[in-house]
Parts: sequence; structure tokens; C-alpha cells
Amino acid sequence: MRELVLTPRFESAFRHVVGKNPAVRSQIETTLRRLAADSNDPHLKAHHLSGPLAGLHACTVNYDCRIVFSKQKDPKTNAEVLILVNIGSNDDMYFFINNSGTIAGLRTEFKISATTVRK
Repeated sequence: MRELVLTPRFESAFRHVVGKNPAVRSQIETTLRRLAADSNDPHLKAHHLSGPLAGLHACTVNYDCRIVFSKQKDPKTNAEVLILVNIGSNDDMYFFINNSGTIAGLRTEFKISATTVRK
């Protein structure tokens, strides 16, 4: 089972998504369990992203909800860790890409440390 690391952006977006639609919480939890168990599970419809989000991956929670994540290796254990970057609708995922094609306020490189790990 892979470790899931929640970024502050993901935590904020999660609260927003669940606040708008509390019923989606159980679908998100199921998706996160599947993601931790096997990021290639066909139910997730996981795929690589391109363009300004190249290097990141996305998976499906439901028709209108996606999770964007990064796959990284923990330098201490060499185990694969999934960094949860953002969650929301397709439009929510990509609105923060500015006109120059860069991602406003998003780092695609994440450092794994004991202070960022939250389950």
C-alpha cells in the first residue's frame, strides 16, 4: 500500500469539494483507498497529464471530480509515495493555469519530509 501525502492545496480543495457536495466524501475516500492500493486500478482511469501539468497524473473520482497527484520515491525507504496535489472538477483543476501556460502557485517538484506526511 502506497503512502498518500496531502498538500495544503489538496486539503483546501477537498474541504471545498465536500462542502459543496457532502455525498461525494465517500466516493473520494473509496478512490483514495484504491489509489493507495494500486494506482493502475482501471476503475481510477489514471493517466499522465501533459502541457503545463506534465509530470503529474490524474484519476477519476466520479463524472465531475478528479484528483491530481504526483508519483515520487521516498528517499529513505525508496518506496513509491503519492503526493495529492489537487481535487475538483475538470474546470477547477485547470483554472489556475495562467495565460502564459504556466501553473500559478503550483510546484511540480515536491520534497518528502516528515512534516508533510499526513494520512
